[in-house]
Amino acid sequence: MKNLVIFEKFPKKPNRNKKKPRSKLHFSRLSFDETSDDTHDVENINSTASATTTKFTLIEINTDRKSQDFSRDPNECPGIHCFQGNLKDLRSLLSKGRTDPNGLYPVDHQSNSYPLSILAIQQQPISKVISLLSLIEEYNGNIMIRDPQLKRTVLLESASKLMTRELEYVENYPILIEWLVRTKKFNIHEVDIEEGCGILHFVVLTKFDQCIPPILAKCIELGANPRAEDSKRLNALAYVAKFKSLRTLMEVMEKVPAMRDEETLQRAIKKTPKLSKRRAYLKRWLNERYYSVHFTI
Repeated sequence: MKNLVIFEKFPKKPNRNKKKPRSKLHFSRLSFDETSDDTHDVENINSTASATTTKFTLIEINTDRKSQDFSRDPNECPGIHCFQGNLKDLRSLLSKGRTDPNGLYPVDHQSNSYPLSILAIQQQPISKVISLLSLIEEYNGNIMIRDPQLKRTVLLESASKLMTRELEYVENYPILIEWLVRTKKFNIHEVDIEEGCGILHFVVLTKFDQCIPPILAKCIELGANPRAEDSKRLNALAYVAKFKSLRTLMEVMEKVPAMRDEETLQRAIKKTPKLSKRRAYLKRWLNERYYSVHFTI
């Protein structure tokens, strides 16, 4: 039998004197805290990103400024500055002509892209929203551009935020809607393409019931039609009767005279659950106001 010779291969010792090549890439991260220290530690970056409400991904940025894609650079992306309400940096980008005020921008570089006008109303207070929209217009941006996904303008998108935004936004919403309609001539009759909802329907769906009557009154004052129905043939009063308490329904009827219209009442009664106190309350209004029938429930 032949003798086998086994050679054991030992790993080479690293050459500590050899210079490491300079990397052409560096990492950058997004932060809501402008005072936080910059760091290139990947673990710290990932832990910081996961702690924020909106998760941003780690992005590789080419240090060659000439070939850099500004729409993907977190330091240069107008969508992110608009979303965060950073008026100073957004103005800087628009003034330098690096960005299209009518373009579409991602907020986290993964989700769908949105116009600056739609990003402006996502999480900012009403006063900041108006400032952002005015700034976009100042640089020839069209704030009436529609969201490419939901096909809504700022007016209807801002109304949909009444369902999720905080009390301060809801309480001050009449200021925004009056600015959009009276000053910027938005169409108060805009309808959601999928659900057929108008602005009055979205107003009713806010979780702050005490704010419903004054906002309904303001929208109707600006021209909104209380008879307008969604794709299921429900008007705003039917929404109140179906989704809200009897107390809220009573406040709407007392404080919003336009809701006492005969046709509006009749249509709402048909869509309200039978044998419910809310249906009986609406029938009482209808009979006493239009048929001179007086009774108690």
